[in-house]
Amino acid sequence: MGTSKDLLNQEVTVLDNVINKLQVYMDQNGQTLYGLASTMGFAYQPFYRLMTKKHLPTLNSLSIIAAHFNCTVSELIHEDVFMDIDCFNSFDDVIGTINPSKIRIYIPYNNFLPLIHNNFFAMKAAYPELNGDHKNSDMPIVNCRDTVFYKIDNISIDGIFLVNFKSKNILLEVLSISSKFIIAILDGKETKIDISSIKPIAQFFSYLTLVNKSQPIIVGVTK
Repeated sequence: MGTSKDLLNQEVTVLDNVINKLQVYMDQNGQTLYGLASTMGFAYQPFYRLMTKKHLPTLNSLSIIAAHFNCTVSELIHEDVFMDIDCFNSFDDVIGTINPSKIRIYIPYNNFLPLIHNNFFAMKAAYPELNGDHKNSDMPIVNCRDTVFYKIDNISIDGIFLVNFKSKNILLEVLSISSKFIIAILDGKETKIDISSIKPIAQFFSYLTLVNKSQPIIVGVTK
């Protein structure tokens, strides 16, 4: 690892991106800096100086870190966080964790940080757009494209959710919520629903595209 007293702005940005990914990894895996350094084969002091921005990583050290994360050096130094998540064909497959494929997604660090401990997954489009309409008009528009969700145990804010309601796994657009009821779009109408009759499964996070990298689209690649 190289040493530099006066880092250029671009170098600081790259270093921040690497540090962010290392901190996310340690947080998610309950690992200490010493333990991570040992796992990667680094001496603790040089690794500590990297984390405190007193050392610039060399290409060789970046390659070692990237290999540990199963990513490229380009992915490691990029501002987006990457994750390999399950991708399902249907809502029922999500519930049963049936035949998932793998997809790598890229999420802006600041958007990901509040959800660092959530379990993300992708859902393939089940109702393609046909002249702007849906095969099932009861489904929110979110279901027209591949989407990214994260699993939840309760509904505490408005948004679009994957829920089990009346023994069916459906997408439900929640408009407001109280301690006992939610107001949601059901059968095309605003409906008051007893919150105890709904089992929350996941919350919609973002659309997914495999081609065009433009926010608020989350970018993904198949694995």
